[in-house]
Amino acid sequence: MPKNFPFYKQHDAMDCGAACLRMVARHHGRYYSLEFLRNLTHQRKEGVSLLEISDAAEHIGLRTLAAKISFERLLNDVPLPCIAHWRQDHYVVVYAVSAKFVWVADPAIGNMKLTKEEFLEGWESVHEDGENRGVVMVLETTPDFYQKDGVSTDKGGFRYVYQYLTRHRNLVAQLVLGLAVTVILQLLFPFLIQAMVDEGVNSQDFDFVLLILLAWSVLFLSQMLVEHLRSWILLHLGVRANINLISDFLIKIVRLPIRFFDQKMTTDLLKRIYDNERVERLLTTSSLVTVFSSISILLMGLVLLYFDLTIFLIFLAGTMLHLMWVLRFMEVRKELDYKRFDQAAENQG
Repeated sequence: MPKNFPFYKQHDAMDCGAACLRMVARHHGRYYSLEFLRNLTHQRKEGVSLLEISDAAEHIGLRTLAAKISFERLLNDVPLPCIAHWRQDHYVVVYAVSAKFVWVADPAIGNMKLTKEEFLEGWESVHEDGENRGVVMVLETTPDFYQKDGVSTDKGGFRYVYQYLTRHRNLVAQLVLGLAVTVILQLLFPFLIQAMVDEGVNSQDFDFVLLILLAWSVLFLSQMLVEHLRSWILLHLGVRANINLISDFLIKIVRLPIRFFDQKMTTDLLKRIYDNERVERLLTTSSLVTVFSSISILLMGLVLLYFDLTIFLIFLAGTMLHLMWVLRFMEVRKELDYKRFDQAAENQG
């Protein structure tokens, strides 16, 4: 299994050429922004050609050679990583090859492990001299490549996104307080049950059992109330963040020159609008649920450890097995998504 290859996802439908070049440059130790490489390749609505990718690669100090080759030559002679022409309308990076498998970085999907047959189905397109061949672009570094520092336009990543939360610090503080109260109430339930069994049931003290049940009911209702308030605050925060995201996006769009829209497809603009909803869910739902679940698992694990080491070890083993199952499921789902994406692209073509 090859080492992890740096992956960058394409932002628009025609970004595959620039995204592949970006991954190759990053593999060799230089960072270039997608926007910079997109401008170097003179990207249009129709995409880019291998010649334009070659010109951009040579501009940043890479030596290029495009060729039609067989799989045997790809396996034995071609230095990796290289860029492969995929299904006549796409580019992927081939970063490892064996006799049975090919590892590719598809900027539309991610890093994938394909069988030889799956790879040949999407790559081979030319029949010459009695054998099928595919098109690749070989890229090698030159001394000039390492003399350049690369170009970065990073605007802060998560810091830029989470500024939309910092605008509403009061609501975020209320959410954090609600999470803390909910966790504390959850921690009290095991100790109430322990007290009811040890002090009430064993000594047959009906009044004490009734008192514990009353306390349990009050805590349960309190937890429901806190969760209801937390959901309302979360909804309010999500609406505000979504309005800010959409308004900032539209303001930026109307300030762009006309040539920007000449280079973009309508689906690219619609996708970016939908991406704002995904960012809003990340800020107001996914991240908070992840934090709350992680804290709950940690604290409840400590409670189990306090009560009984054996039960804690069983809980820990079950949690690890569940995590391994989820990770494996995500790998299988990724492969299925790739095949579905390939099939959809073939049907549309």
